[in-house]
Amino acid sequence: MDMPDDDATYVKAMLNGLYTLEYDDTRDISGVAVEPMLFNMHMYLIADKYDVVSIRCMAHGKLGKNLGMTGTPTGVELSWPDTKVKVFLDMLKHVFNIVHSHRMTELQQYLTRVAVLHLDDLLRYDNDFITLTGDKNFDASFATIFMPLFLQRVKESIHRCEACGRGALLAMNGSNSGREVVPFVCSTHLTPLKRVEGA
Repeated sequence: MDMPDDDATYVKAMLNGLYTLEYDDTRDISGVAVEPMLFNMHMYLIADKYDVVSIRCMAHGKLGKNLGMTGTPTGVELSWPDTKVKVFLDMLKHVFNIVHSHRMTELQQYLTRVAVLHLDDLLRYDNDFITLTGDKNFDASFATIFMPLFLQRVKESIHRCEACGRGALLAMNGSNSGREVVPFVCSTHLTPLKRVEGA
């Protein structure tokens, strides 16, 4: 198979994944340490390009763990460190500035849901976030996906900390027919957030 346009690191990892049902998302082909979140994004993209379903699913699962969407007691990581926010913004820019296939929309939708859940984190870098989404080259589909999700969360599930008043949007995972509600706690006081009456 001729794959001249693809990074050898991800080609090798995809082939390893096919043979061993696993790939290393911590180092590139030269053994240099890499950012796992970005590595798994690229793995999803190359698997999508060649329609390698098993690797695409594997990359999606690894990416979910990188993003804190799985593998935590509450099902979702409550707050991101600054380093993760910066990497996530880079990932959004990359994914929404390329056109791959119809499945790209699935990755875009997933990352947009994550963005809604971590809006407080992203707004710590409000200049970067606003600049990113205001870029004329940034795919307008982000706003198309983001706004309905954001407004739905605001309408359905605003919760606030009784001690400090900090708000958070309730995480909802799954399909429209059966969404799993994941409770949030205040990242400062570690107390459950209470539903705001009338929200």
